[in-house]
Amino acid sequence: MRNGRVRICSCRKLPSDFKGFTKNDFQFGAVALLKYIKNERLSYKVGMYYNSERFGPWLVPLAGLYYRSSDKKIEANLTLPLLADINYSLRKKFAVGFNFSGQVRTYNLSMIANGKDAYVARSVNELFAYVRLSIAESVILQLRGGRSVGRHYRMYDNQEKVTLGLPLAYFGDHREQLNDDLKDGWVCQVILLYRFYTVK
Repeated sequence: MRNGRVRICSCRKLPSDFKGFTKNDFQFGAVALLKYIKNERLSYKVGMYYNSERFGPWLVPLAGLYYRSSDKKIEANLTLPLLADINYSLRKKFAVGFNFSGQVRTYNLSMIANGKDAYVARSVNELFAYVRLSIAESVILQLRGGRSVGRHYRMYDNQEKVTLGLPLAYFGDHREQLNDDLKDGWVCQVILLYRFYTVK
């Protein structure tokens, strides 16, 4: 495909409490992305993300774009509904921006108080405003603050499953929650990044 790239990746994950390993501790995931590069400042992508979460199959359609203005001051990198980042460079080494991340993850738990195996389903949507400082060519410091929206860590018995999980919808969901929900809250983070550059 002209100006197009297809990427397919798969992996095995080990989201566990590490109190002994069984088949329930391992998950299989895969992502397929079709990327269309219009020019060095604009590209589009569509694809699909799959993971064998503890509650059952989790399938997320993906759509996104990357855009950078001709003066290199505005940059937008979107992979919806999972990630979004838009920033504006005030100076060569200083930028401000907004960031969104939405995640669903499950973690296997060994035997809990009632003698049953269980898992935790973590769902977090976080909105941040941030300032970013390039300390060196490869070292970036980011200070950000924001709020979690729809945050919950829900515990279920290992036998409690859904037929299919999609963003904003679970089909065949008759699970009984074993704990109370957390409230949304404010979040503050300090992030230090180191970038590795590859030679093409």
